[in-house]
Amino acid sequence: MKTVSKREEDTKQKKTQKLPFGIKLSYGIGDIANNFFIVTTGMYLLFFMTNVLGINPALAGTMLLWPKLWDVISDPMMGAISDATRSRFGRRRVYLLYGSVPFGIAFLLIFVAPGYATEFARALQISLLYALGCTAFTVVN
Repeated sequence: MKTVSKREEDTKQKKTQKLPFGIKLSYGIGDIANNFFIVTTGMYLLFFMTNVLGINPALAGTMLLWPKLWDVISDPMMGAISDATRSRFGRRRVYLLYGSVPFGIAFLLIFVAPGYATEFARALQISLLYALGCTAFTVVN
């Protein structure tokens, strides 16, 4: 009689369990907004600032740098905050609920062209809104 350890049984069960396609699909759909923000801002925001708004490329690149430097600070802070959160909804769901509205608004406003302002003011506005969007992204993701 062969004796199988508990660990071997657990490993064997994990290998045979498969998630249904619907669960995989719904998990992927839930991350579309986050990915849309990352892809759109990563691929189009610098082009938008330079070619559409006419901002100097050096200024545009610099203004897009500091929100990412802020992310270096805000991401671990938000992780620590969410780890310490205790609510009836769980540790993360509260941030999904309350962070989604600012996330959507900031994402929309990033691409509103302020035609009334100077070049620096336009770059600063987009930079501040991008920083807000990145922070809201940190909250919901």
